[in-house]
Amino acid sequence: MVLDRHHIILYVCLAGALLAGTFFIADRKAENARTQLAVAQAQLVQTESANKDFQAQVAQQLAQLQAQNADLAKALQARQTVEVKLPAQNASLSASQVAQGLGQGATATGDTIVLPLPLGQIALTDMQLVPLLEADKATLTTELANETQSFTLEKESHVSDVKALNAQIEVDKVELKTEKALARRSKMRWFAAGLIVGFVGRGFAHL
Repeated sequence: MVLDRHHIILYVCLAGALLAGTFFIADRKAENARTQLAVAQAQLVQTESANKDFQAQVAQQLAQLQAQNADLAKALQARQTVEVKLPAQNASLSASQVAQGLGQGATATGDTIVLPLPLGQIALTDMQLVPLLEADKATLTTELANETQSFTLEKESHVSDVKALNAQIEVDKVELKTEKALARRSKMRWFAAGLIVGFVGRGFAHL
């Protein structure tokens, strides 16, 4: 079959229409992608703002807890200082001074201290409680140290999470820019192809 000028023009026009339709579809997809990108960027701004406020709140709470922990540690240290001094101070007291310190009817005869039964019962209970209280204090001291370390680790973990999140956001931004650049390049290629087809069509039209 020999193609005459009329058929050539018809085929060129058909090819141009197909290219134009393809370009139109690609353009619509690009517009939809830009709309989705705008929505995603707006949501990202809101998310970043909410995350910033939340991180600030968490940081403030951690700072308050650390301050309270520091106060507890100071109070514990102050009591420990007194506890260390008491045995040495009491060791230098006479029997009468010890009886006076005990009160509640305690008396001293020479180096002997006589206690009323209720006071003796209290003194015995206190003696029995001392090892338990010392064990409790050791446990609480360890718990306080663990809590302090936990706060520190939590804060470091929080900072690391924020850093990783910011890094991911930056990667997403770069990916979006890349996709936009690729879309623009694709459009330019289609535009160039359209121009070429147009010039070729004009050439055939003048045959």
